[in-house]
Amino acid sequence: MAHRTNLLLTLLLIAGRGSAQEPGLFIYGKVDDLITAAELEGVRVSVQEVGADTSTRIYSPITTGQLTYEFTLSEQGHYEVRAEAPGKISKYVLIDARGVPPKSWSDGHGINLDIALLDSIHGHDLSMFNAPYAVGRYKRGTFRFDIAGNAKMRDYTQALLKKTGQKMAPRPRQ
Repeated sequence: MAHRTNLLLTLLLIAGRGSAQEPGLFIYGKVDDLITAAELEGVRVSVQEVGADTSTRIYSPITTGQLTYEFTLSEQGHYEVRAEAPGKISKYVLIDARGVPPKSWSDGHGINLDIALLDSIHGHDLSMFNAPYAVGRYKRGTFRFDIAGNAKMRDYTQALLKKTGQKMAPRPRQ
């Protein structure tokens, strides 16, 4: 009997090591309103490989009360993470997870993407929101985001808010 227990324990340890070595990229965050920082109704967050048919889009269940989402990607690729809600301007972020060294990929990575959505504003040019809000790429052991591109989108959003007499809700620094 002791032999069986040891064998079972050994198999569980091997299985545990195997799952710990699973490659992955954990993407998680929360979604709220840009102006009020309040929760939104009907939020949908999705991920899909860039260039793939939209039928391949995977939606994350949103945790009620916190509007959090999470995805675990097990394959390297170039991904679009998109947040949408009724009456809001959708936003998306590109994550280029290609070229991560195998050892680094098997250790796993996490990216926190908090997304704030703005009301759709009629009578204003919103075409800038057809571009990604941010672009993250793997570089030198971590995922780094294009600060200049993100600043451009943030400045565009601020200018739009100024035109409409709105202010963004304060957010805690990360």
